[in-house]
Amino acid sequence: MSLQKQVEVNLSAQLALFSTLLATAEEKGGLLVDAKNADEASRLREMVRQESLALSRIEELEKERKVVFGEKTLKELFDLNAEENASIRKLQEDLSDVGGRLRKQNMLNQEALKFSQRLVNKLLKAVQDLGTNTDVTYSRLRRRPGKSFGRSFNLSV
Repeated sequence: MSLQKQVEVNLSAQLALFSTLLATAEEKGGLLVDAKNADEASRLREMVRQESLALSRIEELEKERKVVFGEKTLKELFDLNAEENASIRKLQEDLSDVGGRLRKQNMLNQEALKFSQRLVNKLLKAVQDLGTNTDVTYSRLRRRPGKSFGRSFNLSV
């Protein structure tokens, strides 16, 4: 198999895996924001397992690439402006695009997880405070010092 064909096969396999990771990350983002039941939580666990498998396969492909090509970049191996290398150039551009979109989606998912964690911690603190037999007020508003009547929960995070 020619060097160019090996590069195309490797990059195509990586592109397919990164595209799968992107689709999974987008679906996961929807579930993180709007999960409705326990089935969706189990779906999230399955997605994490699938991501782990895809990342393992990407690592294998990268090791294969390094065995065949060493530390050389595509630009060092091929004239990417040449017509016969158009397919490699297209694969490289597609990988770059999918990688950028995946990075952005992962950052959004990370922010959703951080928000969820802050909310859960705040709710746990509220439950703990309710059991202390002291007058505790949780309020979204900052009130003036003094006695307030009744309990309310501050769910702003």
